[in-house]
Order: sequence, then structure tokens, then C-alpha cells
Amino acid sequence: MKKDYCTQNNGDCQTCSLVNYSLDCRNNSINEKPRKNTPVSRMMGAYGGFTGPQTLKAIQEQIPQELWENITYRQRGLVMKAVNDAYHNGLIRKYEVE
Repeated sequence: MKKDYCTQNNGDCQTCSLVNYSLDCRNNSINEKPRKNTPVSRMMGAYGGFTGPQTLKAIQEQIPQELWENITYRQRGLVMKAVNDAYHNGLIRKYEVE
């Protein structure tokens, strides 16, 4: 549903460059509030990292489909956390060396 104040991307907040921290350009949430104790909430609880849509997509793209399909949602979150931590640890080491 396009918001009446939207002037970007035909109202598609998920692809808008003004979106940050899952908020639209007026700081309204672009995601529904997650329900507690669902498979996805358990996955995100185990992940604990940044939850921007592009970040989540980039992390999930690093996980082989075969693995993704054969583990629980909590385990998916743990794998996502490992990918995210590895990325950030690599950045820290990169700047320590330079």
C-alpha cells in the first residue's frame, strides 16, 4: 500500500534508499511487529544482529540452500550470527593491519 506522503519508488519502501533501520522516510515501521515465540522470532533471537532487509538478505545468501533447508529456525539464526560475526571480525582485522 502506497503511503500518501511517499515520493520514491512508487511506495515500495523495501527498495527505497531512504529506508533505514526498517523505518520509512518518516520513521514509521515498514515491518509488522514480530509475534513472540514463532519460528522466525526464535531465528532472529538467536541471530541478534542488524535486521535491515538488505543485511538479512546478504547474510542469508552466504548460507548454502541445502544447509538452510535442513536446520531449525534457531539454528538458522545461529548460522546467520556466525556469518555476521565473521564479516565484522574481518573488518576489524583489516583495519588493525592497515
